[in-house]
Amino acid sequence: MHLDDWPLPMYNVVREPIDIPDTQFYTKTWWPEIQDFLGKWDQPFSSYIVFNYNVTTEPPFQTGEFFVAENNASFEIAMDHFNKGIELGFHGYNHMSLTSKSSELNAFVWPSEENMELSVQMAKEEWVRLFGEQNLPRTYVAPHNVISSEGIDALSRIFPSLKAICTLHTSVDIEEEAYEYGPNEEYPLIYMLPRLSSGYNFTEEIKMLIVSGINGPGLFSHFVHADDVYDPYRSKNKSWPELKVEFEEMMTFVRTNYPWLRPMNVYDGYRAMSEYDEQAVDFKIDGNIITVNTNSPGLIFKVRFEGKDVKRVTGGTVLYNYESIDEVVIQTDSPTVVVELR
Repeated sequence: MHLDDWPLPMYNVVREPIDIPDTQFYTKTWWPEIQDFLGKWDQPFSSYIVFNYNVTTEPPFQTGEFFVAENNASFEIAMDHFNKGIELGFHGYNHMSLTSKSSELNAFVWPSEENMELSVQMAKEEWVRLFGEQNLPRTYVAPHNVISSEGIDALSRIFPSLKAICTLHTSVDIEEEAYEYGPNEEYPLIYMLPRLSSGYNFTEEIKMLIVSGINGPGLFSHFVHADDVYDPYRSKNKSWPELKVEFEEMMTFVRTNYPWLRPMNVYDGYRAMSEYDEQAVDFKIDGNIITVNTNSPGLIFKVRFEGKDVKRVTGGTVLYNYESIDEVVIQTDSPTVVVELR
């Protein structure tokens, strides 16, 4: 679960459709309520800080917007993450994609790779000043889900702590970057960990993305924004209480139909995917006997069968047996798991 653009600059102004200042809404309503909501589901999450929304592309780079909020709220919420053990990832010096390619989505771009890199370097220096070098980010979300190979190179050099970069797995917008899961081809020390779905609205399209993600790469990777309620397109003109109701429906759907999923923050998700990539697995089917061999216990896999049932599992634990479809989810307890069907 990603909280994009959080914490973000707050401007102490009233904006539609909320009738209180944005700082008050974020600090008194959204932040405590989203923590309570995800805590109820025992769902870890990762937040992605952005220092500015300016379009400054020439040095000197400054982070003044981040400190506009009343009572220094943006900084205090960032510190709240560290105090509570919540992962704080990096979203950028500003909300400009790390690319020099101009497009409709990226109307403002970096005039040179040098300036782009300087902004990343300045962000690191500010991060160290505010939070300490021991708390440097381990994951990064690309603004607008767009990043160039030059941007990945700059991040990997300036933030050697970074392990994973998140864009999108699929996209209908040709400007957005879509990646598969795994080490970046050019920079193998960086793991690409794209997101699959977004928003609080539980639409049929979102349901499709969730189902395809769980049945495909095997994960539910979702992101929301604190300011979604201010955007009529993203909120579909629904109020924050209405959005929470739909978010509840979404989480209920996921946890009811896929109770074997392991809730993680983004960094732990990267570690799990990396470990999964290293698994050496083979299987053999002999009549009603399925034998699965793996080099490490703890692997979760599904067995699909038509018109049969599971008679016995040795070397593994059945995590979930679907009643309406011929499918069972098993976790390995030993290097060899034998599944007998009947």
